[in-house]
Amino acid sequence: MIEQSGGITASLPYGGSDYLVAFGSSVAGEDIIVSESQNNGGTPGSIRAAPCGGGTDSSSSGGSCFGTIPDSPNDVHVYTVNSAGSSSPHAFYISVLP
Repeated sequence: MIEQSGGITASLPYGGSDYLVAFGSSVAGEDIIVSESQNNGGTPGSIRAAPCGGGTDSSSSGGSCFGTIPDSPNDVHVYTVNSAGSSSPHAFYISVLP
């Protein structure tokens, strides 16, 4: 984590490129914006993000995150892939807007 407004942590609970970004408060119903950083050191592919918090989809109520890790409406699941579509960790930016 290079810069933040405070209270945010990022982890790779299962390794690979499945990131769990934990915010200090609920992100349910908020706009989540992610983009890849130019500092990836390779050819990035795409990035996907969805709020956690239960349920089975990525609607505003949140999707199920990581199976055995407890879902929290404070968390966002971010997944990055390379240009071939394979799981590949990449640097990214994330913003949550009310």
